Amino acid sequence: MGCGEYPSDPMLSLTPVLVESQIQRLSETTESMIPYLLMQIDPKLPHSKKRMSQELEYVMNMPEDDPRRMDEIRKYAAIYGRFDCKRKAEKPLTLHEVSVNEAAAQICKHIPALLTRRDELFPLARQVVRDSGYQYSKGHS
Repeated sequence: MGCGEYPSDPMLSLTPVLVESQIQRLSETTESMIPYLLMQIDPKLPHSKKRMSQELEYVMNMPEDDPRRMDEIRKYAAIYGRFDCKRKAEKPLTLHEVSVNEAAAQICKHIPALLTRRDELFPLARQVVRDSGYQYSKGHS
């Protein structure tokens, strides 16, 4: 889905789509924060007994030049409106939620281990959105 396009599902057509300049700004903000993020978290995979899904493991090990990599990272890094959540389909995501999802994906592009640690990923993604300078009409980000 490119800039300005809408999803083919009419229920999702009210969800805003970030334009390339917005994605680029979130990406640049993320890149500038990576040293700070790496100091805050351990980028290694947690050694838990909980088994990771094969799909998620595959995404985490995808080569950086794989054209599907960012789409797959976006799918699994999403905080809002995830493919496996119970959100009502008729409730579109807000610009803030779409931005947080993109920030989460940009972080996971650099630190794939966070795909398995959404509790740590969420506040970091919100911080990237805040630091990117985008303001939202409801006065929060």
